[in-house]
Amino acid sequence: MKKAIILLLVMAILGFLGWKVYEAYTREVSEARRMKEKPRVAVEVTPVGKADIQDVGTFTGTLRPKSLFLIAPKVSGRLERLMVNIGDQLKPSQLIAVLDDDEFKLQLQQAQAYLDVAKANLEAAIDQMEAAKRELERTQSLQQKNLVSASELDKAKTDYASQLSKYRVATAQLEEKTAAYEVSRIHLSYTTITNIWSDSGAVLVVGERFVDEGALVGSTTPVVSILDISSLVGVIHVTEMDYFKIKLGQEAEITVDALPDRQFKGSVIRVSPLIKEKSREAQIDLVIPNDDGILKPGLFIRASIRFGVHQGAPVIPVNALVKRDNENGVFLLDEETDQVHFIKIKTGFKQNEMVEIASPRINGSVVTLGHHLLEDGSSVSVPGKEEKNPEKKKQMRKQTPEKK
Repeated sequence: MKKAIILLLVMAILGFLGWKVYEAYTREVSEARRMKEKPRVAVEVTPVGKADIQDVGTFTGTLRPKSLFLIAPKVSGRLERLMVNIGDQLKPSQLIAVLDDDEFKLQLQQAQAYLDVAKANLEAAIDQMEAAKRELERTQSLQQKNLVSASELDKAKTDYASQLSKYRVATAQLEEKTAAYEVSRIHLSYTTITNIWSDSGAVLVVGERFVDEGALVGSTTPVVSILDISSLVGVIHVTEMDYFKIKLGQEAEITVDALPDRQFKGSVIRVSPLIKEKSREAQIDLVIPNDDGILKPGLFIRASIRFGVHQGAPVIPVNALVKRDNENGVFLLDEETDQVHFIKIKTGFKQNEMVEIASPRINGSVVTLGHHLLEDGSSVSVPGKEEKNPEKKKQMRKQTPEKK
């Protein structure tokens, strides 16, 4: 009886173990069948090409005039006439504005009168000094002959010294009145404002007009602003990653959104030595010739600066790049097995929609569409591609071990 029970228990245990083995086997078979029947991913591919690729930096900025200054009178007064308006181009020595000059004319007349009085006083002082000098010389001659006393000689010397001092005072007063006259004359000249810019190549235009005729203006009140637009300065800002690539004299291609059909040339003239802490950017100035005057200050610009070029470099479309496990790479197609393999790459220059493969050197075609569904070893199908030998490929797939 006990033997029968033991036999039944052994048979039950063996049956349970057999069932577990069968279950594991059927699960593995079904998984293998499922993996085998998994459909291939439809993708688009592009062959790795060869091209000359450039490292080009594209920046945005603003146009500023070559020179910008405000015209303000040096004296206060009423603006009598304003001879220019916004957009007018200035000629050398052109009259810009005139202030009311009546008060300054009177001041000049008064200074002239004081100057005439000082000249007359000087002439009188000269005459008196010369008379005192002659009297001193006569007294000295008589004293040598003992015809005059010593006291009379002392009096003659004192009179000459007094007249000499008056002459010096009159001379100083004349210099003072002459200076006062010149100041009044200069103040009167300040009532007329003219274009005194001396650069013959400058193209000066009126940018803004701040006051109208009849207004009272002070010595620092701006009347108009003047711009030099013979050439413009493009102000751009570059990050610290591009800062050390930029050198003085580098050429730049300038485009303006408002003039999409035109391109302009520029060159780097100033590189700021300061990278601002908040933005991590530095200011770069480009000079842009503006011979036809079509460019205007304040326009938004795009500047492209070429840093370098690699000739005959292996290139792929930018959309072929993928990231797996924080590594940049591409899916390279195996033409024989219709499988793709993830290849880690290091990129180089990027231009427009193409990117250079710096390393490793690869040949073949890379996936450009559909790679978000792929992993290393995935089977793919390329639309439009005909299988040259379907039976051979089927045999190769059978021989290839499947990953679990």
